[in-house]
Amino acid sequence: MSSTPNNIIYLSQPSSVSMADDWYDVANLDHFWIKRRFEVFRQLLRQLNLDLQNFKVAEIGCGNGLVQYQFSKYYGIDVDGFDLNQVALQKSVATEQNLFLYDIHEKNAEYKNYYDLIILFDVIEHIDDQIQFEIGRAHVWTPVTQWSRMPSSAWKKK
Repeated sequence: MSSTPNNIIYLSQPSSVSMADDWYDVANLDHFWIKRRFEVFRQLLRQLNLDLQNFKVAEIGCGNGLVQYQFSKYYGIDVDGFDLNQVALQKSVATEQNLFLYDIHEKNAEYKNYYDLIILFDVIEHIDDQIQFEIGRAHVWTPVTQWSRMPSSAWKKK
């Protein structure tokens, strides 16, 4: 394990991903999509009545740390961010959060059943082998007893 001055902890080698690096120059905390998806997620969490204060939370596919930042500011919790894209991690706005360059397919024993909540915002559609990805994700996740699918109707403003 090695780290750099920009707080990225390298557990794996950087890898190409199905996401244009240019996105990280456009995506920011004021972007309509970034704001809306977080608003919807907060509504879902309220419906589930989950208190995240004692949860170990990770975001897989954290990119430039927008979701990590939103969670840390709104809920006052730490969110570990994982990505394979070194460029995205170097542009992270989540400067007070842990950033890992890590391939979850490697199934690092240190992270087996480590997290209570895994956040995946806009990730699955960029994964070529979704079954292997889910196997890797399941390795790091200790399932909570409640889960809910977010219906597409939740994305529409009321």
